[in-house]
Amino acid sequence: MKNLYLLFLLAFGVVPLAWGQQPTTPGPGQLLLHTCQPGGAMQLVDIPATFKFPPRTGSGREALPPQVRIIYLIPTDRTYNPTYATAIGNAALHVQSFYQQQMGNTKTFTLREPVVEVYQTPHDAAWYQTNPNGNNFAQFFYNVAQDGFAAVNGMYYDPQNVYVFYIDAEAACGQCGGCGGGGIVVMDSNDFKGLLNLPTTRYCPTDPEPPHYAPCLYVGRLAHEMGHAFGLPHPPGCDDGLPTCDYSDLLYLGYVDYPNTYISQAEKDTLNQSPFFTPQPLKVPPTGCDVLTSARRQAASIMQSISPNPAQGTATVHLRALSRKTTLTLTDALGREVRQYPVGARATEATLDLQGLNPGLYLLRTGASSQRLLVK
Repeated sequence: MKNLYLLFLLAFGVVPLAWGQQPTTPGPGQLLLHTCQPGGAMQLVDIPATFKFPPRTGSGREALPPQVRIIYLIPTDRTYNPTYATAIGNAALHVQSFYQQQMGNTKTFTLREPVVEVYQTPHDAAWYQTNPNGNNFAQFFYNVAQDGFAAVNGMYYDPQNVYVFYIDAEAACGQCGGCGGGGIVVMDSNDFKGLLNLPTTRYCPTDPEPPHYAPCLYVGRLAHEMGHAFGLPHPPGCDDGLPTCDYSDLLYLGYVDYPNTYISQAEKDTLNQSPFFTPQPLKVPPTGCDVLTSARRQAASIMQSISPNPAQGTATVHLRALSRKTTLTLTDALGREVRQYPVGARATEATLDLQGLNPGLYLLRTGASSQRLLVK
């Protein structure tokens, strides 16, 4: 089994942490980043001194239970892709169900509603590679985190939120394009492509062409990196190259075979003490991990129609009765958010104020569900 995983590592272009190197513990102002990408399996990095931590109290954070937020970031030179939103939402739901099955006591993490939040960033895709911010390995990670935190008022080690930032931008050679640590996960555009069963991009010119892997592997990568964001390290002995390393554990290389992997009893014990893991109703993912483009059953049925459409001034969106409150987000043709409309639980319709909007095509979204709206 060990040799099988080593062959996978070489084919995927992943270089494990040098065996014999002792694991490190982050100190104040540091992060221990874990990655499945080339450049190392684990690296201790300093949080940039310019990063400003938002207040931990007095900002409404305490009003909600600890939760996981799945955030789709769109650089200024990219546009909203509803298929991306559907895929990452369904992947998150699959991982939520996987952890519940593994825990065996109904516990799992809570996903914020809507499951996928979408934000336009203030920079183009290339900026995340090139803007100096820490060492080269962490530069992409830090730049994405900087813009992601600005959008959601986030922070490292947030006691109320674990943030998963998917960004439609590419990491450069030697950079961490898929990392977890410090209570956050950053995934670059290769993970969008992988979830949709599309060819991924080669990071370094000297790397071989990346093999094609099924979407389940990329859902497993999400589960793996979220484990690190929850505070789980690699299994004992793995970073030292010891024969006792459990290669099949999700938190090492088990994600390769996702969902046919597991978390250890020690990892379950840690998660049982986490405020992010609470008893929940049975979670059944809307799709398998191999095909993630089917819209979530509940989300797809939330919005039935918009009238009138085309509209001018106001419009009404007709809804199925909701079990909980949600937010409708209106974006323009470039994917930029222009309005938000809170909707209460059990609402069957909502009025959209369209005053002041330029004529054109807009998209109304909640989670993975969307409706087109033409404003006159």
